[in-house]
Amino acid sequence: MNKKVGNKIEDTSTIDLKVIIITVIRINILFSNDCKYYKSIIFYNFKTMKKQNLLRMDNVGIVVESLDETISFFLELGLELEGRSMVEGEWAGRVTGLGNQSVEIAMMVTPDGNSRLELSKFINPKVIEDHRNAPVNALGYLRVMFAVADLDDTLKRLYKHGAQLVEEVVDYQNIYKLCYIRGPEGILIGLAEKIENNKD
Repeated sequence: MNKKVGNKIEDTSTIDLKVIIITVIRINILFSNDCKYYKSIIFYNFKTMKKQNLLRMDNVGIVVESLDETISFFLELGLELEGRSMVEGEWAGRVTGLGNQSVEIAMMVTPDGNSRLELSKFINPKVIEDHRNAPVNALGYLRVMFAVADLDDTLKRLYKHGAQLVEEVVDYQNIYKLCYIRGPEGILIGLAEKIENNKD
């Protein structure tokens, strides 16, 4: 791919050796001094060296029994309901491997619009296994983490929707306040608040 810079045309499809050398130097500086400035430049250089096929992580899917209860919980947490609809037919089963399925889906989105939860209630076929109350060290992906502005206030509001603290709220090196909670139907959720003196 060619890119016009001033009166010159540069080929950006190949990796410039100088960029690699500079990047290596900056990596050494990054890991010796923990410099955020150089870290951002390094990631920028790597990003411009090679076009990425991956665009973003689009959503995390959670299968539930009660959509209404789960939607209410995540609305209280601060997500917004982007849409709710039925997904039916043999075409969907060709994706999931479940055949002629019928699923009610609600899409929840974070306030910044960048992250989503896909809540699914299976009408047909019925759910066959239940991993909702599996311990934290069980195999597989089990929890989703949210950054919040005020952890104490968030917990206070979510307790009213049945949330239960897994163990305790922990201050991690005066950088984050962290905890795990069980939400509706035992869904495991992480919450993190960046402590004020470490906020950008």
